Amino acid sequence: DVQAADGELWVFHDRRLERCTNGKGVLTEQSRSYLEQLDAGEGEVIPTLWQVMEIIAGRCELHIELKGAHTADAVAALTRRAEVELGFTPGQWVVSSFHHPELARFAASRSDIRLGALTANLPLNLAQVADELGAWS
Repeated sequence: DVQAADGELWVFHDRRLERCTNGKGVLTEQSRSYLEQLDAGEGEVIPTLWQVMEIIAGRCELHIELKGAHTADAVAALTRRAEVELGFTPGQWVVSSFHHPELARFAASRSDIRLGALTANLPLNLAQVADELGAWS
């Protein structure tokens, strides 16, 4: 799951920091310096998406969930950068989201990347949205 805060994309599932770190508050409202110093368990830090990409370096596929608003353009730019600098190919990405307008924004920028349109509840016509987006899953 990717969320944006202080000009960076952070890989973190929860909206709030309390459950998984020694921090407090909503992740998207925090500064980079605050997030970088948090303990996410056993001395681990919250990684940025770029740090995760560097570790993988094109050796496997990466599924990225757009967790928050205003993540589509930044993820599109970072996937392009990782393809140039780290050896990823467009076929190694799956980008998904429960927020279908954000997923559509991403698809408009990176039509060559597989999409996953996530749903969690009714109405059943959400599957139609996935079909309209040309989602892979």
